[in-house]
Amino acid sequence: MLSASIFSRGRRIGRILRPPLWGFVASAFFLPHHTRNVGNYIFELEERYIPGVAKRQQELTANGKQALESSKGTVQRLRGEFDTQMGRATNFIRSTTGLKLDKKSEDSDKK
Repeated sequence: MLSASIFSRGRRIGRILRPPLWGFVASAFFLPHHTRNVGNYIFELEERYIPGVAKRQQELTANGKQALESSKGTVQRLRGEFDTQMGRATNFIRSTTGLKLDKKSEDSDKK
């Protein structure tokens, strides 16, 4: 956590927020089971003592998962469109210039 304080230099808010943030990230990386248990315990406390916050947190988590799934679909669609456009561009260049873009050159086969 000292490294976070060093990296943040003169920014006061960064100096205050980065060390705990680095600690949480390191905890999740080095102690994932323990971090998950602590998170579950904190969520149980939220449900017991401040149920409005716990409900809102569940809604935000569900919305985040929906957004992630939506973005995965969008990325797949865009990847397909990109491949189609690259195929068209390759065919155009091949037909216009006579270059063999998809095949290995004869020189590389001889090596």
